[in-house]
Amino acid sequence: MNKCDRYYYPAILGIEDDGIELPKPTSLKDVDLKEDERVILVDVYMPSLRLAYKNKAVSRTVTLPSWLNALAQEKGFNFSQVLQEALKKELGI
Repeated sequence: MNKCDRYYYPAILGIEDDGIELPKPTSLKDVDLKEDERVILVDVYMPSLRLAYKNKAVSRTVTLPSWLNALAQEKGFNFSQVLQEALKKELGI
């Protein structure tokens, strides 16, 4: 299967991991619309979706002040969970 990093679809998005060949995009001029409908493009960036689908954990090394580390350990913080939550908040996801 030929994978690329971006797909643009005006209406339908296929799933590549099921072994199904993705449909060829329909030209915008060929999309039949009713009077109150509009066509929008869906831009799907596949590398991040592929990684999210696999959801494999990776190990990261972080550096922080010793006083902050000691306080967080004393309070029983789960460093991995806190880092994940902070990154998701910063990324808006």
